[in-house]
Amino acid sequence: MVYCIPCASCIFINWYRCSYTWCYQTRGYEIGKEAGFKKLLSITAYSYLVTIAGIILKTPLSLIKQSAEIHTSLLLFSPFLKQETFFYNFFAQIDFFNIWAFILLSIGISVVSEFDRKKSYILVFVTWLLFAAGLATLATIGLRMGGLK
Repeated sequence: MVYCIPCASCIFINWYRCSYTWCYQTRGYEIGKEAGFKKLLSITAYSYLVTIAGIILKTPLSLIKQSAEIHTSLLLFSPFLKQETFFYNFFAQIDFFNIWAFILLSIGISVVSEFDRKKSYILVFVTWLLFAAGLATLATIGLRMGGLK
């Protein structure tokens, strides 16, 4: 059971990145030059390498604090939120290392697809915010169904 959770999270993260790449590819046809799935997937994978810096930062902090509740997201500025609320779950998705990765992703997509950076930023961040809102909604529903109301 202990090994099942990391394996499931790796599968989910890879699905997450592939779905992002597919979304950028389908939306990119409307905005700029057609970019192949392989190019967009490699840009997505390389931009996510930035999140490793977040993991390197969070690991010693969690060992010192002896808790997995280490946040580098907007939750730093809103300690009053309770875990079962939508805004807690939404703000937890907006991590500073993810923002950095999405800025790099936007730049990469604009270079490969040969369209304006502003359009690329809008494409990436709107997609990300919609996905974050969906995950926050599912987390809130799951917490309420689990009895943490």
